Amino acid sequence: MTKNELLPDLRPYVGRVMDAHASGRGRVRLVADPGEGSLLVARTCAALLDGGTPRARVGRDIARTLAGLPIPAEGGAGCAEGDRSVAVRAPHHTVSYAGFFGTARVTRVPRPGEVSIAHGGLLYLDEWPHFARSIREHLPRVLDAGRVEHRRAGGFFAYPAQPALVIAHVTRADRDDPRAALPGAIDVELPERPRPYQGVGLG
Repeated sequence: MTKNELLPDLRPYVGRVMDAHASGRGRVRLVADPGEGSLLVARTCAALLDGGTPRARVGRDIARTLAGLPIPAEGGAGCAEGDRSVAVRAPHHTVSYAGFFGTARVTRVPRPGEVSIAHGGLLYLDEWPHFARSIREHLPRVLDAGRVEHRRAGGFFAYPAQPALVIAHVTRADRDDPRAALPGAIDVELPERPRPYQGVGLG
């Protein structure tokens, strides 16, 4: 039996994630153990996103420019495979608060964080419970507001922060841990896989 034969058909679960996006909620807790396809589901969903409205694409391009990143284009890197105009960000759980939400410097060029670079695209948060507490607590407020605000003496900065889809991956062992909570998220649990191919790197 091959690895592909052991991997369940994940299309229904992709459909449930995209239904959450279509409903306007756009937040999903993907419950799955390593090797059960969470990353594959996220990549497939990213390929199905359309890049958002022209206004969302402008916000995304501004954030990427300030971050020193190239603007996504057809055939470009760092974007979904299906629609190259969709930015996909998957920060490691060790990312700093400033790296996630950005910084505001009055004397230098402001720098947006991961949540703003993913504006209009996909933000995939692998091992969500292991992100810093400050990030886990502040992210829902930022998503509700649709932007990150920085107030400094002599200046006010606001970065767009409305990813079309936020997928937070948690394992079954962590699903009831308070650190795994993501307010407003819909739970989608992937089917368990046989053990021989556990940890093959698909999720």
